[in-house]
Amino acid sequence: MTRSLTIEYTEMNEGMRDITVLYARLSKDDGRKTGDSDSILNQRLLLENFAKSEGLRNCVFFSDDGISGTTFNRPAFQAAIQLVEAGRVKHFIVKDLSRFGRDYLKVGAFTEVVFPEKNVRFVAINDNVDSLQEEDNSLAPFRNLFNEWYARDTSKKIKAVKHAKGNAGEPISGTLPYGYLKGENYRQTKIWLVDEEAAKIVQRIFHECIEGKSLSMIAGGLERDKILIPARHKEAIGEHSAKVGKLPYRWSFDVIGSILKNQAYLGYVVNFKTYKKIL
Repeated sequence: MTRSLTIEYTEMNEGMRDITVLYARLSKDDGRKTGDSDSILNQRLLLENFAKSEGLRNCVFFSDDGISGTTFNRPAFQAAIQLVEAGRVKHFIVKDLSRFGRDYLKVGAFTEVVFPEKNVRFVAINDNVDSLQEEDNSLAPFRNLFNEWYARDTSKKIKAVKHAKGNAGEPISGTLPYGYLKGENYRQTKIWLVDEEAAKIVQRIFHECIEGKSLSMIAGGLERDKILIPARHKEAIGEHSAKVGKLPYRWSFDVIGSILKNQAYLGYVVNFKTYKKIL
């Protein structure tokens, strides 16, 4: 019986060997372009049917949902590779090479070096790649190269669209400044609404700064009045916040300083403050 990644750690015998890894991956871009054909569920069904037809045993299912194939720092993938490095894996099955990864050199390092050294049979079903059938693998390097090119091309197109929107004055960041809320159908309208409660705090911070108060004095006053820090306020109104902090009223100098320097409060749309090299 195929087990999910979460069940594997609680139920799989630590000494189990000759494991058949069934690995699935889906990124956000893959989902938009292929619809349900590459969904985690459909990949899993394909992998399970293949394993059953081949009579493969000790199947363990791993999946990374919403993670690009250009990175190999994926939780489920790394967990599967740890089993490979421990010598406990006999088969490693994926739907196609692009599910495994979209980096030509790194994919080749696994399929041409790591797996052979560990005597792991690697199968990419839809690409007709099977390390047991050498004649079927001649096109694998070219497919890997195409998959990497595809990822790079997609990345360039996405960045070009974002630059065009940003240069046209459309907010491209998914995070709004403290004091604003997303309007209805925000992804289409990009309308900001004033968060009346938080807006009063922003106004207070600016007024106290004009009065000559230091960041320390402003922070101390907010803490004495038990004003929730931005992350905790966001959580309190039902929005997700990645970093809520342990002290709900402990305002940092950095947060207050960033509010005072944020040109969005002057009515400007500020884009491209930071850059990240993806590919």
